[in-house]
Amino acid sequence: MNSVLHETDNGVNSAHHESSPATIAAQRQMEPASLSKLIRGELDWIVMKSLEKDRERRYESASSFADDVRRYLDDQPVEACPPSAAYRLRKFTRRNKRQVLTASVVLAALLVGIIGTTWGMLRAQSARMVAIERGAEARALLEFLENNVFAAARPEGEEGGLGYKVTLREALEAALPVIQESFTDQPLVEARLRTTLGKSFMRLWDAKIAAEQFEAARALYTQHRGPDHADTLETMSLLAKSYFALGREADALKLNEETLALQKLKLGADHADTLESMDSLANSYRADGRYGEALKLHEETVMMRKRKLGPDDPATLESMNSLANCYAGQGRLDEAVKLHEETVRLRKLKHGADHVVTLQSIKALANDYSALGQHARAHELRKPNLALYKSQLGADHPLTLAAMSDLAHGYAALGLNAEALKLRKEALELYKSKLGADHPLTLYGMCNLSNSYAVVGRTDEALELREQTIAPYKTRLGPGHPLTLGSMSNLANAYAGLGRHADAVKLRKEIMAFRKVKPGPDHPDTLGSMCNLANSYSALGQHAEARTLREETLALMKAKIAKLGDEHPDRLESMNGLAWLLANCPDPEFRDPGRAVELAKKTVELDPSRGGYWNTLGAAQYRVGGMGDWKASVTALEKSMELRNGGDGFDWFFLAMAHWQLDHKKEARKSYNQAVEWMDNNKPNDEELRRFRVEAAELLGMNDKQD
Repeated sequence: MNSVLHETDNGVNSAHHESSPATIAAQRQMEPASLSKLIRGELDWIVMKSLEKDRERRYESASSFADDVRRYLDDQPVEACPPSAAYRLRKFTRRNKRQVLTASVVLAALLVGIIGTTWGMLRAQSARMVAIERGAEARALLEFLENNVFAAARPEGEEGGLGYKVTLREALEAALPVIQESFTDQPLVEARLRTTLGKSFMRLWDAKIAAEQFEAARALYTQHRGPDHADTLETMSLLAKSYFALGREADALKLNEETLALQKLKLGADHADTLESMDSLANSYRADGRYGEALKLHEETVMMRKRKLGPDDPATLESMNSLANCYAGQGRLDEAVKLHEETVRLRKLKHGADHVVTLQSIKALANDYSALGQHARAHELRKPNLALYKSQLGADHPLTLAAMSDLAHGYAALGLNAEALKLRKEALELYKSKLGADHPLTLYGMCNLSNSYAVVGRTDEALELREQTIAPYKTRLGPGHPLTLGSMSNLANAYAGLGRHADAVKLRKEIMAFRKVKPGPDHPDTLGSMCNLANSYSALGQHAEARTLREETLALMKAKIAKLGDEHPDRLESMNGLAWLLANCPDPEFRDPGRAVELAKKTVELDPSRGGYWNTLGAAQYRVGGMGDWKASVTALEKSMELRNGGDGFDWFFLAMAHWQLDHKKEARKSYNQAVEWMDNNKPNDEELRRFRVEAAELLGMNDKQD
């Protein structure tokens, strides 16, 4: 046996066998490499054991050798192999493949179950910890509410009692002083409570207390959660809203910008909170007169909310309403009407016809109609809307008071000045008691009441109110804020109407300087300010200054029209403004009626639905003169009156003059009397109407002495 093995191991062939690896592999129909792999390992061990020099370590006999070979062939452990655990396991697996596979599946399932159970236990433990923490918060909050809020309903004299007639507002205010001492070791509970209270006071329209709560909550969250935690960012957004409601619009704008930047980084550009801050920041831009930035952000927010939330989601509808308001603020009234009408329709379907958000959209739509001169149509919406506001929110809610102011404006536009005056006085008293004497809404109410006083001839009271608004506006909103400048413009107009042109010049120079910076030198408000200042210069005999300013105004108007594309929404407004100035500039040297007609015809061709454009065309055609143009003037002015619910003094004065030139004496006098009545009831101190009134009276030979 040993000699045979030695011969085989040394590659020596016997006389009757060819035993090379290639030959053996061919005989077994195997690759040589596979054969080599097969004989390594256990067969090597068997051969090496049989060749051991140490007798004690060799097989005892040929039968022992044969038994080990049989064990190899039966996939049992061989004696020649060291009996390691891994080796015996492999051999066991080969003999019992099916049983081992089944056992492996069971074992794997057990392992997965154990891992899952362990993970579940860890999660459950975490959840229990959160539940314990929240339970502690809930108990602390409940205890606070019981002892410091609900206790207010106890009879006076009992601990915490304020009497049975206590209001929610009184109960909440009574609890405020003890918040900090109640949660000395629970800062996050205090932060959550203050956030909730701030929201409650916002709904109670007390933005001052709300802001105090949000400021405290923000400080706590920043300290214990971090400056960019979601809870911190939420309170920052709420704080910005409270600043805006307080009239602290600069602070609101700055905080909205900071919050939005952090939310985009932390939460993502399309997160619901991020989109809410985008809408708030756009509102801040609009209030600050940054209309271009506001419009871009509003449009982006609407697009993203439609994609993220759906076209009829409440947040999407809120953004649509804000965008429509922005269109209206920029004079893009046709787009504003279309979008407001769509928003009203969707909000009625989503919330109901008497829901507050629906009422807000109806209110905005009525304002659009009014801006278009469709006062009767606006009035049809405003009167029932005010009744719904009162039933939903109460008579002194600020939103109800805003609806009252709008209805009063409608009364004034319709010539119902006694009704307008009564409603504005009522609204102002409620504003003062609800918001305070220097709140921007209160100041706005004072401006409205001053207009009513002026219309009914109570000039001294009107002037006093207008003068009283300037300082508070400058203090609360800043000297360059649009509302401040609007109030100053009203006062300047009053001075001009009273012949106090030096006082008017002083104010109008200040207004023009601010408006050239913002909203910009070619904005319609700025151009209007320049025209007004030029008129005041002329009234003072400062003709050189007036001429210089009018030349600058005309140049800016022409340049703006040139740079705006044909499809730009501001182009038509700019063309109409230039046409009006070329037709009716107080200094005849700057008039160009032919060019004015050319521009006005193009505007009515591009948008024939705007009554104001037809009024400009009629005035320009009258200035050109001649039988054909006077007839065309009558046609255009009648179209203006049709589109603007019967027209106004600007229609009737020119209609009176055109009829007179056409020898229609009766129609001329009738139109003149209508114009005078409308002016006396609506704009008795308007400088342009005063000029047209004098011009028409001289032409018709009317003896008209204005006060």
